[in-house]
Amino acid sequence: MGEPFWLLFGLAIIAYILVGPIFGIAAHRQIKRLTKKVDDLEATLAELLRKGPSAEAAEPQSEKPSAEKPSEEEFEPEDAGFESAGAPPQMEEPEPAAQAEPAAQPEPAAAPPQAAAPAPASPPPLPARDLEQSLASRWLLWIGAVAVCLAAVFLVRYAIEQGWLSPLVRVNLGFGTGLLLMLAGEALRKRTPEALKALIGKNHLPPSVSASGLFACFASVYAAYQLYGLLSGSLTFAVMACLSIWGFIYSVRQGTLVALIGLIGGYATPALVASSQPSGWVLAGYLLLITAASLWVVRSGRHGGLAALALAGSAAWAGSWIQHLAFVTGTAPLALFLLASACLFMASMHLPPLRDPKDEIERLCHRGTGPTGFLLLLCFVLPFENLDGYGAASWLLLGGLTAAGFVTDWRLRFPQGVRMSFATGAAAVISLALWHAPSVFHAPVPFIAPTAEAFSTVCLAWAAIFGLGGFLLLWKRRGSAGGPSAIATLVPTLLLILAYWRVQELQVNFLWSMTAMALACVFLAGCALCQEKRQEALESGERHASADWETALGIFACGVITAVVLGLAMGLREAWLTVTFAALLPALGWIEGRLRFNFQREAAGVVAAIVLIRLVFNPYLLDYESQPAPLFNWILYGYGLPMALFWLAGRFFVKRKDDWLVALLEAGAVIFLTLLVTFEVRIFMQGELRSVTYGLLEQSVQTISWIGVALLLRWRWMRAPRPVLHYAWQILFALALAQIAFGHLLSNNPLLTLEPVGSQPLFNLLGLAYLLPALPLALVARHMGAIWGERARLILQGSSLFLVFVYLTLEVTRTFQGTVISTLVSSDAEFYGYSAVWLLYALVLLAVGIWRGVPALRYVSLGLLLFTVCKVFLFDMSSLEGLFRVASFFGLGISLFLIGYVYQRFVFTKRDLPQEEDAPPTDA
Repeated sequence: MGEPFWLLFGLAIIAYILVGPIFGIAAHRQIKRLTKKVDDLEATLAELLRKGPSAEAAEPQSEKPSAEKPSEEEFEPEDAGFESAGAPPQMEEPEPAAQAEPAAQPEPAAAPPQAAAPAPASPPPLPARDLEQSLASRWLLWIGAVAVCLAAVFLVRYAIEQGWLSPLVRVNLGFGTGLLLMLAGEALRKRTPEALKALIGKNHLPPSVSASGLFACFASVYAAYQLYGLLSGSLTFAVMACLSIWGFIYSVRQGTLVALIGLIGGYATPALVASSQPSGWVLAGYLLLITAASLWVVRSGRHGGLAALALAGSAAWAGSWIQHLAFVTGTAPLALFLLASACLFMASMHLPPLRDPKDEIERLCHRGTGPTGFLLLLCFVLPFENLDGYGAASWLLLGGLTAAGFVTDWRLRFPQGVRMSFATGAAAVISLALWHAPSVFHAPVPFIAPTAEAFSTVCLAWAAIFGLGGFLLLWKRRGSAGGPSAIATLVPTLLLILAYWRVQELQVNFLWSMTAMALACVFLAGCALCQEKRQEALESGERHASADWETALGIFACGVITAVVLGLAMGLREAWLTVTFAALLPALGWIEGRLRFNFQREAAGVVAAIVLIRLVFNPYLLDYESQPAPLFNWILYGYGLPMALFWLAGRFFVKRKDDWLVALLEAGAVIFLTLLVTFEVRIFMQGELRSVTYGLLEQSVQTISWIGVALLLRWRWMRAPRPVLHYAWQILFALALAQIAFGHLLSNNPLLTLEPVGSQPLFNLLGLAYLLPALPLALVARHMGAIWGERARLILQGSSLFLVFVYLTLEVTRTFQGTVISTLVSSDAEFYGYSAVWLLYALVLLAVGIWRGVPALRYVSLGLLLFTVCKVFLFDMSSLEGLFRVASFFGLGISLFLIGYVYQRFVFTKRDLPQEEDAPPTDA
């Protein structure tokens, strides 16, 4: 034993000697003062009760009530004083005097009720609990209990070190001290005055003393086993178990602190007492006994917090058992422990309390411990199945918990009970899904994957269990009808999809397709049952029940549609699988319109998201077999049908509410239309989707198709102003412009790529890539200026004119260089041709600008003309020779003269004409 221990021990003794008497004296004085207060209150109350009737008897004998008035006010209760304070007494005195003598006699008769008022008065309220009272009546007692426990521990340790007593005597003294403390606690509980209880509330001194005694007994028995070897492991286990049970029983009389010592000792006993031959069955039975005792104490209406501690102890032992003890004890006792513990917690919720809980916390503990314990222990199913290797014990455990969940839903008549069946259904689906994935939990045993027949059989069995269970709950209508119908449809459908995925690997199989159709027939029978019950509720005038059955009818209708779609998907290939999912959307919209539900919108949103992900982000689409023939291939129905189904579903859903779902469906239809056109062009140009080639020809066709789709969406938006259409056509048009800028003009420019452009003067690749896109740009700029603004209109017009300029320039290059063009000038005629064509283009723009009254075209023509002038003076003068140089400068000069004349004749004259017309009237 080191010096630090003795130093700390000495400081503790000194602190106890100095501080302990102070707290003891303060507690003694406080109790004495409170006792004196109680005695004074009892004497005052007895005097009031004694003098009250005598005053009543003396008052009728009085001939002068006014003379008796002062003495009566001395003993008048406080409430009467408050009643008389509302009116002045001098206003009430003259009224009896002004009346006749007989009229004055009823006044004493009215006095007895006033004098009798103090008799039924309630006892005075308890004074507020101050800091001194709290310290003396609660905290000091609890600290004292802890101090006694520590004293017992230190006494045993010190006796060991000094060798004063033999081990047997030490243990007997410790155990006897514990018994004496428990007897003393019971004696203090019985002798606590009722007046003191009414004054300070609950007396914490007796349970503190009793808890100290129970802890001393635990410590003595454990010391006899661990330190001295006086008791065997089995006997120690039995004695400590008996002490734990005694703690639970004794806590009904003493309080929560005793029950807490019993609970901690009960759950800690198996961990403290080792066994050479551990038995899983004995451990499971013992832990179940401790859990049952804890829940019995909670059911008695006391100590509600013990339920949470019992749940924590059970969960801790379940996790420790799975990690460390299952290899020794086997998995069957652990399965029994998990199943029985979950059933105990659920039974604690089913059974009514032995007495009403005192506060809301105890009531909440009684009602909430059952579901919480069941769900927490259900979480251990997956690790247990992985440990057991999905053996018989695993399925028996899951089956037992499923049965317990259905029994809970059967017994409870409120909708929250259905959550247990949902939880067991989710556990079943997850367990079967992870049957092929043992690495999730790092299985310590060799894993054997199930065969296809075994997996299909197990899935079928669980689907039948949950289907029949849901129908049974629906038939008896325990709680809401929506919950059982969801269980009967959702779990079998998920298990069918899971089995089809794992066994068939999503390949076409007509046997599975027929299975899905049979499941649809079962759901159709559920629709018939719900419709019959709904009609009965309508005839009997039960509107709430009718709405409930209508919800169940909608759930079964969704199940029928889902099963039919799955059946079609299992019999079809590739893109048809996604098409069948898309077919769910208009069906859900039709059901919502007929039955007025809300949950269909969330389900439709999930289905729409699945279809969008499969058709937009699915990389396996590139591997689908496709015919090189344009239009008639899988792209047509793979994207065309979902597009039509999304649009139709949007029309159904918008009739009730125009919300996010309608926007999602409309956006999906636009995306599918765009992808349909894009992929059709891709297959037409390349023959397959996976091709890595993306030349100017395909790019030009894609750009024109995107512009066409954008104009189509704009036309539809003009007729039906939907926000999705408005944004969609602008985004698509912007993508086309971006492809023109970065694709046609830069990366795929034929001057750089040397791609053949054709031999015809107009109908060639240049016209397709540059001239044809310029036309819709000009059209959009003309009609969308009011919406996008003047700046956007000018940008679009400038882009259109620039594309025409590029086309004319490249057309000159093609004329002189042939089908393959480059940046190298072939001859002086080609170099002169650029100047001539640019001048002609500038003149055409000027003419059109003057004719249509568009100043922007005149400005562009002037800019192009200046550009041509720079080209002639900077390049033609040095590069051209002979007649080409003469023709270049001569043509430029004539063009400049012509443009000047046109400006003077048609531009300046018209601009100044209104001023000339206004001048003659002014001169006149």
